[in-house]
Amino acid sequence: MVFTEDTTRNEVITRNIPTAGSIFYRSLIGIVFGFMALVLMARPAMADTRSASSMQLLETSIKNEISDKVVKTAIKAQNAAAIAEAKAAQEAEAAAKLKEEQEAAARAQAEAAAKAQEDRRNAVVSFASQFIGNPYVYGGVSLTHGADCSGFVMSVYSHFGISLPHSSDAMAGVGSRVSGGLANALPGDIIVYDGHVGIYLGGGRLLSALNSRKGITINSASYKAIESIRRVL
Repeated sequence: MVFTEDTTRNEVITRNIPTAGSIFYRSLIGIVFGFMALVLMARPAMADTRSASSMQLLETSIKNEISDKVVKTAIKAQNAAAIAEAKAAQEAEAAAKLKEEQEAAARAQAEAAAKAQEDRRNAVVSFASQFIGNPYVYGGVSLTHGADCSGFVMSVYSHFGISLPHSSDAMAGVGSRVSGGLANALPGDIIVYDGHVGIYLGGGRLLSALNSRKGITINSASYKAIESIRRVL
């Protein structure tokens, strides 16, 4: 009996039987490809994470920048308001000071005018008083040689540049009326009576050319009823 070897079949069988080395090699390739797949799958996630982080940083930066601008704007507004308030306070203070100075100047001017008027009235009284004892002359206007009551008053005031009529009745309408009687009369005022007129000296006294017996003299301003008190100074 002759035995023959089928080499072709053996070769085919030998090819289909995997070796240990080829199994390890295939496993290694599988692991590598699997790892690479995991890496590729993870990369988009990492990119998304980095993108989200970048967006958060950008958002935070913008918020901080806006916050800084708001704070700076608020500070500027506050400073501007403070400056405006300080300026307004300074202007108000300056206006108040100016008003106070103007009022003080007005008071000083009024006081000076009043003092000037008082000095002028006193000057009238002083000037008229030097003629006490001079004669009374009906119709006369001379302070030294004789004058009647209205002539005396007219001549005294003429010395101070004030023109008056030569009539006691007419003098009842000169200047301005003083109300309240002798209590409000001032030295230099003209006191008019029925048929007589004189110059008030103050303290209830009257200076006038009274009559031919007493001449220019001082007597009580209330020696008879007063018709009118006139102020020409």
